Amino acid sequence: MTRLGLTAALVTALLAAPVAQSRTDAPAPVLDVTFSATGAVTVTLPDGTPVGTTAGSPTVIPAGAYAISASGPGSCVILPIFDLRGPGVAVQTDMNGGENDAATYTASFAPSATYTWRLDNVSPPVVHTFVTSGTVLTGSATSGGPVTTSGGGLSSSDIVGSELPPFRGRLQATLGVKGALTVSFAGKRPAKLRPGRYTLVVRDSSGTLGLTLRHGTHAPVLTSTASFRGTHTEAIALTAGRWTLAAGTAHASFTVTG
Repeated sequence: MTRLGLTAALVTALLAAPVAQSRTDAPAPVLDVTFSATGAVTVTLPDGTPVGTTAGSPTVIPAGAYAISASGPGSCVILPIFDLRGPGVAVQTDMNGGENDAATYTASFAPSATYTWRLDNVSPPVVHTFVTSGTVLTGSATSGGPVTTSGGGLSSSDIVGSELPPFRGRLQATLGVKGALTVSFAGKRPAKLRPGRYTLVVRDSSGTLGLTLRHGTHAPVLTSTASFRGTHTEAIALTAGRWTLAAGTAHASFTVTG
């Protein structure tokens, strides 16, 4: 496989005026993103309702924190990059270059906002549009696999739509069976990195520890759950300061400057 797997989820917290809310203790609502071996992608609600139109009135869904449940054929089938964007949300994935057959991410959709999704293998681009209502659904949007969430500097409050920081490359974190942790960038252990977007490649063989990323004194952000074993990638945005990857008692730190 010659194509770099790009799996990203960058989500920013938003402040909004008070809106009508529907509160529930049920799990977070779900958007199903399904990749086929032919390169086609569909986005639907769990009941099969398509999300996103290319003409006419856009689909309307409630605002709130959603679980983005992505599935594909696996077996390293080359897939297009799915690109979901809008206020406070930028999600991109090609299922790790087709290696993964399932992954879950989170996205917080602002109320009364417009969002779009498209694929990188269609020229000219076909844009699918949907909007959110003023109702905000609440719930938990976590999963047992790769997790991306806002906080601790992982997300930037100025990431809106296509306004993304520059891409810098792949940052690899390897967690061994016994908990040994190594971090590398361009084949070397990083001491300093430049601010921007990175593809974080997590190779977790422990299945018991989990991996967190901390920015300075912010709360750590989970990048791999304790039960996860395998390889996954996600996009992270690093800002200036001290960053630490940690698993159990093992940790690796680097500084982002410039």
